[in-house]
Amino acid sequence: MPDVISPLGSAAPGYIADSGAKAIFRYSLVPVLSGTAPSLTTSGVRLTVSKGHPVESVTIDDDGNLFYTNPDTNNINKIAAKVLEEIGHGAIKASDLQIISEKTMEAQLLVSSLRTKKKPAQNTLPVDLPPPRPYILSYYEARLNPRVSKPASLLADGKDLFWVNQKDGTTAGTIVKGEVNPKAVISTAGPQPFPAVALTNISDSAYGIGKTDKVVFFTRNGKEPYLGVLSALKLGTDIIIDLSKDLQGPRGLVWDRDNTMYVADETTGIIWSFPSGRLMANVPLAKVVHMQGAYGLAVFSSEDPGWHANQRQPTGSHSNCSSGRSYVWLHCAGR
Repeated sequence: MPDVISPLGSAAPGYIADSGAKAIFRYSLVPVLSGTAPSLTTSGVRLTVSKGHPVESVTIDDDGNLFYTNPDTNNINKIAAKVLEEIGHGAIKASDLQIISEKTMEAQLLVSSLRTKKKPAQNTLPVDLPPPRPYILSYYEARLNPRVSKPASLLADGKDLFWVNQKDGTTAGTIVKGEVNPKAVISTAGPQPFPAVALTNISDSAYGIGKTDKVVFFTRNGKEPYLGVLSALKLGTDIIIDLSKDLQGPRGLVWDRDNTMYVADETTGIIWSFPSGRLMANVPLAKVVHMQGAYGLAVFSSEDPGWHANQRQPTGSHSNCSSGRSYVWLHCAGR
């Protein structure tokens, strides 16, 4: 199952996680202004940023670091922005990246911290760790962290990293909040798993997550087959409101950074929109576009810097205009 991410405010890179190819690709997104409505195409250049490692969900933080889930190990891994830059320049190959585990990384941090506290002997030089290789960092690992069972639908927002668990959510957390730059917690037993907290344990599994400043939206299965639930959690509380129970297979979510949230229904292949500020049962849903097997979503706005920097006039794909602002959705097929 591919997943897509195109962070708002970026210079128009789009990342796609291709689970079948075990790869993450980067494309340059190009807005198309010809025709009756704006649309989206690419420059035709595809860069492989990860190869040979199982991958499912992806997200990008404010500093350009890429996070993804590994469905084989159920770990959440990170590719640093500097590594992505070196891949883009051809200094290293995506296939050269090696995964280093959370425990190994924490042990190195512990050794480094101990060295900084210990004064070097007279006439001796401090011993530094060897220069880091281009690693994929395995941050949140299911084997070590009780808040990680089967993570999916990653979302980076400021210093926070959110995910849903697709199994054992009632114990590990249906929605979990970690950190994009977690610090090692040292105890007498050695380094501990990176900190993470369950925001709710309402269901055993969830699929998609979207977030505004004060609310986290998520999708999950209903009590009956082919009935899904679209829910909202008010941050800082345990208040959960089921906005809709009428969708058949709600999956991916994305916010337009204004007043609208979008949700993909994999079963019907319909992308729906709904007002992000109206937390109520039977929230009004509006059909946006149809695409068979729609799952993951990303949004690219006409107010993004990359939109104006990359205007072209060829042909493109899906788009929609709303309230004077143009948005383009990237869809990916479901399982």
